[in-house]
Amino acid sequence: MTAEELRAAALRLFGERGWMSRLAEGLGVDRSTVSRWFAGVPVPGPAAAAVRAWLQLHELTGETPSASGLPYASEHQVSPRVERSRIMYIEDKSQGLNGPARIGRVYFSKTGRSLTYRGQTFRSLGGGYKANYFDVDTGDQYWISGPRKDGQDRLSPQSTQPVEIDEDVREEYWRDVRGEQKG
Repeated sequence: MTAEELRAAALRLFGERGWMSRLAEGLGVDRSTVSRWFAGVPVPGPAAAAVRAWLQLHELTGETPSASGLPYASEHQVSPRVERSRIMYIEDKSQGLNGPARIGRVYFSKTGRSLTYRGQTFRSLGGGYKANYFDVDTGDQYWISGPRKDGQDRLSPQSTQPVEIDEDVREEYWRDVRGEQKG
């Protein structure tokens, strides 16, 4: 969801006055968080899903989240942890150049010094050509980076191993990273 789509949805749901504060309250985030989304920080998937659900409710019943008596974000509540996350490409380099690779949601620590994916904690190697992070428990090296729009994420183009896409980010990845509608 783009900043402009979010603004249009909020105006439709909450009206001209106080829409940003009401949106922030409904999503369980600070107003400053909503302001950052309008300044270019990506709108997290759960927040976009909640707003889309509210729009559907509004289309069907004419009610807004506050008028319906329903909790604003229900199961789509946005947590501070989601705000510090991003869809990333993760490739295991411990066995060589062509290791298993995935696209998934990575969570950044408050300090930004480490990141977590599926229970593994990684720290930066301080740069690197073949690997840029290491698993703090095992010492195994990984390449972790933002996914490429063209899908050519592997460092070694000769690799024939498929890149797995985690189910919980599949739709968001195809829509927001690749610019396609796939499932």
